[in-house]
Amino acid sequence: MRRIHPEQQCVIEEMAAKEKEKKFVQAVEALPEPVCAHDKAFILLVYKGLRPGMILPLKLFSLPPGAERRGPTVEELMVYNQTRSVCSEFGIVAEPVESPFFPNDDESEDFCKHLIIAKNQETVDQFMKPWKKFVHPDEQGRDPEDERLIGYLMGFPPTAVNAYTELVRDHTPENKQRLLLDMATLPDELKQQDYMAFAALALSKGNWKNELNTIRSWAKEVKRMSPSIYNSAVGAYRKILEGSELEAGKREAA
Repeated sequence: MRRIHPEQQCVIEEMAAKEKEKKFVQAVEALPEPVCAHDKAFILLVYKGLRPGMILPLKLFSLPPGAERRGPTVEELMVYNQTRSVCSEFGIVAEPVESPFFPNDDESEDFCKHLIIAKNQETVDQFMKPWKKFVHPDEQGRDPEDERLIGYLMGFPPTAVNAYTELVRDHTPENKQRLLLDMATLPDELKQQDYMAFAALALSKGNWKNELNTIRSWAKEVKRMSPSIYNSAVGAYRKILEGSELEAGKREAA
């Protein structure tokens, strides 16, 4: 039997990994709503190890005010099951967690199923403790150290995580202004950058320029893996940005 040279073996393994990644990207691209472009982008980042994990909320249905609560139908669960199946097939963990009803301002309720998606089971297990406290809060309220752990598990820059944790520890308007960057104050030229579509975190006031390097690396990897997901995420961001600018213009005119 002919032996495969180590260098040839490396080439074979690299080709297999590329083919697996290609199929994974195609499967993620095909996930239907309510998995949005940003969700898909962050799933790709977990797969590549740029984020240890994420919490994916899937809004399956809404109940009008006063309606009796019910569970999801088979049809409503299809996207949830499809997402779990895709992750499992390609070697990342997608574990369901207890999902409460979320009340809206108009007294309607949204039913969401949540998945903790991570590169390995250890990371999922680390998510579980703070998540359970989120679903069943105690009298002491939010635990700053739980917030810190979640931030690290989501792959956020340590300086941003530390600033947000400090704010949770003593949440006052003064501390918020001192610790966190007000994104509205960024120069328009910076807000128009495509990579800002992936800034799904609170940036610290003291280190936001360095923290943007993480955002840029996320955007670069998503664009490499799936131009389609990248373009959809950027397009959605630009619509939000245009809406914010329109509202700001109305306030100034008034």
